[in-house]
Amino acid sequence: MSESLPLVLDGAAARLAAERLLNLRSSSGDRVEFALPPSTVALEPGDRIALAGLSEGPFEITEIRDGSVRQVTAGAVPRGDAIATGVDRPSGSATLAVPPVTPLVLAAQLPPLPADPTRSRLVLGAFADPWPGLVRVSDATTGAALASLSRPAAIGTVLTDVSAGPPARWDRGTSLEIRLLAGHLADVEPGSALAGSNRIAVETDAGQWEIIGFAKAELTGAGQYRLTQLLRGLDGSEAAMGPVSAGRRVLVLDNRAATLPVEPHWIGESRTIRFSAGDAVAMETVSIETGPVRPLSPVHLKAARQPDGAIALRWTRRSRADADGWGIAEPALEHVPEAWQVEIFDGGTPVRTLVSGSPTADYALADQIVDFGGAASAFTFAVTQMSAVLGAGQAAMGAFNV
Repeated sequence: MSESLPLVLDGAAARLAAERLLNLRSSSGDRVEFALPPSTVALEPGDRIALAGLSEGPFEITEIRDGSVRQVTAGAVPRGDAIATGVDRPSGSATLAVPPVTPLVLAAQLPPLPADPTRSRLVLGAFADPWPGLVRVSDATTGAALASLSRPAAIGTVLTDVSAGPPARWDRGTSLEIRLLAGHLADVEPGSALAGSNRIAVETDAGQWEIIGFAKAELTGAGQYRLTQLLRGLDGSEAAMGPVSAGRRVLVLDNRAATLPVEPHWIGESRTIRFSAGDAVAMETVSIETGPVRPLSPVHLKAARQPDGAIALRWTRRSRADADGWGIAEPALEHVPEAWQVEIFDGGTPVRTLVSGSPTADYALADQIVDFGGAASAFTFAVTQMSAVLGAGQAAMGAFNV
């Protein structure tokens, strides 16, 4: 059990409080309910009683409901035998020489959070055994302090090869086996996984980072877990999905890792991050790319022929700020001015490019005759949102058939 209170205690008082909590916990499940005649008015809540034939007890009356009979509820009284052990003593003056330990470090660029949709984030973690107490993170070029890590991050590696999975829905046919150097994973309810619990960042073979959620975590060995009921490509990372080979790095996304917003002027640069643990120093170089902040691919692509022979192409844009919402409101426009590019393909060959300032485009009959020799009967098309700063976003594929 745990309690979170604004208290400052010495070691003995803290241990005594903990043992009292455990005593209370151990006896809280013992409860009796019984009825007494109305004449037993002398009994009141807070009185202690013993019941013949029950080895448990004594019991303290917690509730009385009066009526034709007195309905009494009583709970077991805590034993009250908590003792304070391990009384604080002043530490000895002798000091032990602790060798410097170079930490294992990791820096991953991830897509933005909904609260800050225009800036990607660097997630920083370090692990060392023994833990040096504090790892200071700074920019190796400028010396600017970036973060301080007070706890070892849950860093690990992938144990078995994994292929890309379906984004935005449960991947129940794939398992992900990992080994962690620190930390512990546990099952959560599917609703909790959908709401944001159990998130890890996995490095793909392309050097990008996919965010994966999971509902089931099976301990298979010392620090080894088999993760199932996966949610792939979360938080706008579906474009990073790809094959993952054994040995690729893993980071559990929790409060043991530090998060640093990526400033716009960092994009396109390589940053060397310095992790200092006392006299020991580790470096990690990370390339800040546009991929995690490029416009998301649109959804709900549709194509329908109009009475004049033109084909109306329609789609719905997405926003990193809506946190995967399912409301009826139009997603926020993050990239201004709004611009779209539509490529028409005959088989695998591009035959025409359309541009639009809204999530619609018309493929005129005259253009179809030029591209296909007549009214198009079947083709595929790719829709991409364009950013004046970041360039082309992630494309979505659609198809038209008569």
